[in-house]
Amino acid sequence: MKKAVIFDLDGTLWDATENVAKGWNECLDELLPAMANFDGEKISCLCGLTTKEIGEKLFPGADDAYVDEMMEMLSQAEVDYLNGHGGIIYPDLEDTIKELRKDYLIFVVSNCSDGYLDAFLDYHQFRNMIDDYEMYGRTFLKKSDNIRLIMNRNDVTRAVYVGDTAGDENAAREAGIPFIHASYGFGQALSPDYTATSLKEVVKGVKEVLL
Repeated sequence: MKKAVIFDLDGTLWDATENVAKGWNECLDELLPAMANFDGEKISCLCGLTTKEIGEKLFPGADDAYVDEMMEMLSQAEVDYLNGHGGIIYPDLEDTIKELRKDYLIFVVSNCSDGYLDAFLDYHQFRNMIDDYEMYGRTFLKKSDNIRLIMNRNDVTRAVYVGDTAGDENAAREAGIPFIHASYGFGQALSPDYTATSLKEVVKGVKEVLL
């Protein structure tokens, strides 16, 4: 029986909000200077949403083609910036993953744009620490479908999803797996199977949830 721990990215493994804001502002300075006022707090409110959902919030009522074009440029700007600067890794990430890898496969599933998760893996040299990953920007599937996709692709029979928002919790429920709330992140959860106040506590939560 294969078991896996599936992590969300933003608010769960790292905080890249300030650097995403810098990437966006550099892009918007040339395109829409009046909008070039993002900071980490504003970005954190968008974390967990798909690129399409973010575009709808940033450009309400705008033509779909225009929104798509703007989000493509912002997505590329954030990836370019993160490739050069990375983000803030949460404490004990490497030790936590090393401990979990003794008994579980490690996956990352995020609603991020294509290339964003790769920037995390490459800049911080974590690529060899996870077994597989998937993102909205590559499949255009909702998070619960990407969770099921990665489980099926790796023949996993039992898994738990670790995330920081109610959207993560809903995705885990839709995928039919338990949910651990990373309460140190950006959001809230309604009724998680376990609440972890740090990455170190995730290890204990996984062992309790995936007996």
